[in-house]
Amino acid sequence: MPWRYEEESASFINLETGDRLTPSEAEDLVDDLVERFQDDAEDMINNLLDEDPDVAAFERDLSERVRRLFIILAILGGGVAIYTSLRAQVERQIQKQYLYLDRFAKQVYEGVVPSGSAINRAKMYINSARGAYWLTRTEAERQRGMVEEKWLVIGDEHSCSPCMEAGGMGYQPIGTFGQPGSGIVLRSPTTVCAGLTSCRCKKRFR
Repeated sequence: MPWRYEEESASFINLETGDRLTPSEAEDLVDDLVERFQDDAEDMINNLLDEDPDVAAFERDLSERVRRLFIILAILGGGVAIYTSLRAQVERQIQKQYLYLDRFAKQVYEGVVPSGSAINRAKMYINSARGAYWLTRTEAERQRGMVEEKWLVIGDEHSCSPCMEAGGMGYQPIGTFGQPGSGIVLRSPTTVCAGLTSCRCKKRFR
């Protein structure tokens, strides 16, 4: 799907129709962007294992990519006004990932983390940006008058028990579930996705 971001209206536009992206199109774009950034991260890991890598530059570049995707998906989920009101929460999500990224490059380069595991970890850091999208999307839906949310399980072989159980709960008051990609499935009692920040589930609202 061809799209562009219009800064003036803080909207993502479907270039085929000229309209703002529908929720379904936005979710497709989230998937597309996450996959693109994950592919870039895999290339960066492979380059890091070359003979003369710049470890500091790798860590800086990966951190910047994670931050950029968080911000893009936050805006995509709720628009610039919503994003501004939730800026502190999005920033906390970003800072949490920075803690994981700290010394990550050095560990990869020194072989403490095998290359395969490093690629998977980098992809998890990228995928965690989904949490920013669902954070602002949830607030946007609340402001539109939605009062309930449902956990939508991705439904493949990677679906974990906590996500399956949440999916079986049907619609619940908004705020019952965490944000897909954040690692949190239920807020109370706190229930963690078995895949942590690799979760690719979604939510529905009414």
